Amino acid sequence: MDASSAGHSVVVQHLCGKASLGNIIALEAARTRLNREICQRAVAWVQAQPSFIRRWHATYLMRYRWITFSTLHLLISLLIWSHFFLKKFRQKENVPTTIPAEKAVLPEEAGLPMPFYWAKRLVPPLEFGLMHAILFQFAVLPITMSRHLLTLASQTSLAAFVPFEHMVSFHIYVGYIACAFIVLATIGFFAFFGSACAAHLHGSPHEPEDFCAKLTSEIMITGYILFGCVVIILMSSAFRRYIKYEVFYVVHHLFLAVFVVAILHTLDDQFRQRTPVGKARSQNFHFLTTSIAIYAVDRLWTRICKGRCSLIKFSITGDKSHLLLKLRRPSWFSHSAGQYAYIQVPEVDPTWHPFSVASAPQGESLDFHMGIFEGQWTGRLVDLLLARGRNGRLGELAINVMGPFGSCIQGGERYQHMTLICTASGMAPAMSFISR
Repeated sequence: MDASSAGHSVVVQHLCGKASLGNIIALEAARTRLNREICQRAVAWVQAQPSFIRRWHATYLMRYRWITFSTLHLLISLLIWSHFFLKKFRQKENVPTTIPAEKAVLPEEAGLPMPFYWAKRLVPPLEFGLMHAILFQFAVLPITMSRHLLTLASQTSLAAFVPFEHMVSFHIYVGYIACAFIVLATIGFFAFFGSACAAHLHGSPHEPEDFCAKLTSEIMITGYILFGCVVIILMSSAFRRYIKYEVFYVVHHLFLAVFVVAILHTLDDQFRQRTPVGKARSQNFHFLTTSIAIYAVDRLWTRICKGRCSLIKFSITGDKSHLLLKLRRPSWFSHSAGQYAYIQVPEVDPTWHPFSVASAPQGESLDFHMGIFEGQWTGRLVDLLLARGRNGRLGELAINVMGPFGSCIQGGERYQHMTLICTASGMAPAMSFISR
């Protein structure tokens, strides 16, 4: 009989006074049968549903906070888009009020085809709304990679609402949303300006304005650069499982160029010359400065929280598929179960690689379990360790550690008993949690 059953029996005996032990046992047996029947009916109902519903239900139960948080983010993005769409659309409605009443005419009276008229009325507001939705994604992305800030925030009451343990997944999700918005905005832009430019080149009386010149303007050139950088980042992210981590790491830092070009995008000649168009234009740095500053401070903080660790020992499995790296824990490194750290070995390459800490928080060592892949960073590290071991120079090997970061396992202290289900890279944080 478990603790909850024993406690329930005490309550029943207190309520029933001098109830016999047999009655209490019978009551407990009836309660057990009822619970078993409820569980069996619930399982039968789930199994009776189509497979995609079962998968969705299981995924939602495991990641309901991440799904809820991501849905909220998408709704906010759509709200921002609709707000600026309506703002621009109403500005278009007010444009004729600047024309003298005796000269104002309806589109059909001026001979302007209605489909093209509505394209001019709808496409600019659509693009305007998408631009601000993209800026919202750009403002969120640096926050999702502010590792120290997120690590500290995960230890507060915010952890009950924000899925800090899934923040990398949320970062990927926001990145894909931003890329999707940029692709949609680019397609809409070229479809609209391309058709208007073609109509002007063919001498259409309905398109006296030269839209072709706008395709080579300064703001367009920075837009081309911005789109090219985003496409490169998108492709490297989509195929990150098929390229080396070092390549992905370097290419992903193009986001720095994306933010610089995004700010320069609206600081064009129209803005510098203080034209009416330049004065009315939304400036990107107004939306991005705060999050960029937070990320820059967090990045500086991250670079400060690093140091060199001495190697205690390493071991390799017989099939050379797994490496255990045991380092001496520095005094400044204090981690919680489930957190990870970045490791750099300058003799291999200057790239920092993230690994979960498998050792106990109170232990004297930092244990890292790594899968060995020939030709990649871990394979080159093993070759270096074996060569150093043969020469007796393991103690001279420089291994730098940065961290700790993350919050893989949250709320475990609220429970007396837990069941950890993990495979592959999930074993390391589980080992740290168990050894705690």
